[in-house]
Amino acid sequence: LEKKYNNVTFVHHDDKLGRGGAFRNIISIAKGDRMGFIDVDMATDMKYFPKLLELSKKYDVVTGSRYIKGAKVDRPGLRFFVSKTYNFLIRLFVGVKVFDAQCGFKAFSRKFVDEVLVNVEEKTWAWDSVLIVECVKRGYSFMEFPVEWVEGKDARHSASFGRIFNDVKIHGRVLLQLFLKWRIGLNV
Repeated sequence: LEKKYNNVTFVHHDDKLGRGGAFRNIISIAKGDRMGFIDVDMATDMKYFPKLLELSKKYDVVTGSRYIKGAKVDRPGLRFFVSKTYNFLIRLFVGVKVFDAQCGFKAFSRKFVDEVLVNVEEKTWAWDSVLIVECVKRGYSFMEFPVEWVEGKDARHSASFGRIFNDVKIHGRVLLQLFLKWRIGLNV
């Protein structure tokens, strides 16, 4: 992508920073008026990349979605169920209409990055949920659009009960924090 698009920069870090930590690491490097990321496994079909860039000119946060009308997803049943349930719980408990908070195919306005994302401290995979909830609750513009997504072979092997249980714990903690902050008024 870096060779095809002159406004795309590839950044690698030897340490595991988590999705949120990795993004915080590149904020100071990125110079454009928009920035974003795609998961390294390239699970989202890259034919949607131009659309991601185009929509990012109109919205503060744009994400590909595996779970809205028009999307196509190939994912093992248990991970599909857990993911859909988590997104339902965000809508139910936090009141944010998002159908896929976790898709690794997102773009952001520089304004949103500078005013909100720089302050998001979550570093785990739940970082995406925090940023989308913060976006919507703070009145920034948000858009989901359908994509084609195929879970990578390595990810299919990580669908063990232990891995899923750990993911549920992490996302459950963040969901509780978001509920307390935006529904109850407690900032924990």
